[in-house]
Amino acid sequence: MSSYPDDGNTGQVREFAETQGLRSRSLGALSSDATRIQSSPGVARWTSQAGDAYRARLTRLQGMLDDVATVTDRWERAAHSYADSLDTMARTADEARRDIESGSAMRDGLNHVSPESLPPGYWAERMAYAEGLVDQGHRVLWSMQEQRRVIDMSFASSLAYVGGVGQSINWAGMVSLYADAQSVADVRARRAELLAEANRLADAVLDSSSEAEDVAALTAMLESIGADPELAGAFWKGRGGDGVLELMEDGLRRYGGDDFTTNFYTDEDRDAALAFARAIRESLATGSATWGEKDARDFAAQMLTGDDWPGGNRYREGDLAGVGFLFDDAEHHPMGQEFTIAMADLFDARERGEGMVGEAGGSSRLDPMDPYGLFDGIAIVDQADRGDAYDSNVSGEGAPVRDPMGRVLDTLGQYPDAAWEWLSADGATLANGQPAVAGDKVDYWASRDWSADGWDGFGSMWEGSLHADGGLLDGPPNYSTWDAQCDVAVRVIDGLEQGLQPVRPGDLSVGGALALGTGLAEIMPLIEPAMWSSGTIEGNLDHGRSVAGMPGDITVPNFNDDALGEVMGHVGSNIDGFAALRSGVSHTQDLLLHDADAGGTYQTWNTGLKRVTDLEGAFEGALGGADILQGRFDDNVVRQKLAVMDLLWSVAPLPDLGAVGNFAVGQGSSAVAGGFESAVVNNERLAVEFTDVSSIAGSEVIAAQIARLDNDPSLSLQGVVLEGDANGTDRTEWLNSFADEYRAYFGEGARDGSH
Repeated sequence: MSSYPDDGNTGQVREFAETQGLRSRSLGALSSDATRIQSSPGVARWTSQAGDAYRARLTRLQGMLDDVATVTDRWERAAHSYADSLDTMARTADEARRDIESGSAMRDGLNHVSPESLPPGYWAERMAYAEGLVDQGHRVLWSMQEQRRVIDMSFASSLAYVGGVGQSINWAGMVSLYADAQSVADVRARRAELLAEANRLADAVLDSSSEAEDVAALTAMLESIGADPELAGAFWKGRGGDGVLELMEDGLRRYGGDDFTTNFYTDEDRDAALAFARAIRESLATGSATWGEKDARDFAAQMLTGDDWPGGNRYREGDLAGVGFLFDDAEHHPMGQEFTIAMADLFDARERGEGMVGEAGGSSRLDPMDPYGLFDGIAIVDQADRGDAYDSNVSGEGAPVRDPMGRVLDTLGQYPDAAWEWLSADGATLANGQPAVAGDKVDYWASRDWSADGWDGFGSMWEGSLHADGGLLDGPPNYSTWDAQCDVAVRVIDGLEQGLQPVRPGDLSVGGALALGTGLAEIMPLIEPAMWSSGTIEGNLDHGRSVAGMPGDITVPNFNDDALGEVMGHVGSNIDGFAALRSGVSHTQDLLLHDADAGGTYQTWNTGLKRVTDLEGAFEGALGGADILQGRFDDNVVRQKLAVMDLLWSVAPLPDLGAVGNFAVGQGSSAVAGGFESAVVNNERLAVEFTDVSSIAGSEVIAAQIARLDNDPSLSLQGVVLEGDANGTDRTEWLNSFADEYRAYFGEGARDGSH
């Protein structure tokens, strides 16, 4: 698509708008008809089970019709606005071209005239004017390139599918695919031709005699059909889930990819192989967004087991990294919602379901010691090419795709309602109807080892679920979904504490720390009340709490202090996680100070300042606790290495010494180890000393901050006078007491963070 349109290029856009408007009005009329039918006396009095089912179907039909009518109406308005913008750009471009033409003509004419034949300075003045016209025209045309990019992106984002699928129509691609179509029948015929051609190219790649040129042709086709979700969905559904990774493998091998796909014939082959793998991922993401539950489930089961849902007994462990690769771009190319849920259900059944009697089925990840293969190899190339855009610092490039459930949950987090429904579903029963033998769903997945992706996928899924309708970030409070999310949040933190115990603070990936930190930051106003008192406790719920910025009594999660402190310490040890937590703490403190200022009394300010300083102390203390935990972990590593050295020395068959010599060396090494340990294994002591210094420095900062608040004439704190305090002595002591309050909570936070 050009940087700016010529006149007449907007006809197809306006035709699209008119079609969507007609569709929206037709669907609206159908919805009204369904409403009249449902409210008719005959249907309303139909009291049998069949009547209930009929009314339920009408309700679902109304919802679907209304949703699609709303979207198509939005599309109509967006397309008209887009066409208007393009027409305006075309007019501006014409004016710029006329300036360029006029200036060029004037400049050419002046070049044929002698300056001396004109009045002094006139030739130079006119030449400068001509050059100015040319320059101005070019500047306008140049600036329109960025303007065009912006309005294209705006139009594309307005064409999102129903249900927040996160896919957008590639307008330029759609126009290119169906440029010659004059009717719906033409589009259908062209779509059938493209589908047949795509299948022919895919079959050619699978042929043993295929070459790199065949793969390149299929890459171009996949990139094209990815512009049409319906076409991409039909293509991949026809190929079947069990054929996707086979196709990818065969194509990669044509470029020299072997069992470790960083070895290509040339750099150009590497780039072409990556383009092919991405074309598969991106077109599958676009197409799977159109699938319903049955198609998505069958496709996922075929990919993992070779059979339709609920899948067979043959588990394709060799394809796990391939599944991970397909789900490894959740932010830009997320797989469809139903496909993602189906894959999550399959992995859940694999890990929590029964393998042998009374035992869990098995792992859905590759062992870290397993050699890399074709799919995790191309993932290394993909992640390296994305660079900083790939938010992972986990050890071992390509590692995240080797635990594909993390990538699937990362994608599930893009669909808040679906994420919440999946996480909160009956944990004792699997999606295939079988009982779970490996514990409750929340408890199991929260406490699982996510070191392959640094807790990115699980953290993203949980954070996404908080945005579900009626949840902690949507409300209203104290209803069923709100209370259920409070309960799940407590269990998530408890599980994370278990899962993070063997992990060093700071070893969370960037994505993991950011996801968990964002989730904690978003609910920080609900975390804060439990730091200074408790309300009416009912299991994992804490009822009747005062929450900053919210009126009335609110139910909040009843977190375990030790678990919450340790998780916050882990998250805050990563700079991205720290930034997220810091923003949540600061936002909550702003809300507390606002409430205190609005009250304007000693009571409101005393409570507000106490809660602000308690929160600051607990937050910074948890990070100090993480320093202690880091020191303790390092000490344990040193001790383990010393123990191994001692064991090796004590049993080493040294020449000419025999058993006595071995014993003597063993005794000697123990003594040396003890002295060496006393010298190097003191990280924890140093961390404790540093933490104590930090609490003192922090309390001084708190005192300065409160003094600043007290000197702010815009706040009601200045007007607070303590009864009977004529000379202000008690008031000064009162304000200074909050620094001590901070230190007390810093200490508690440090103990929780290093629990």
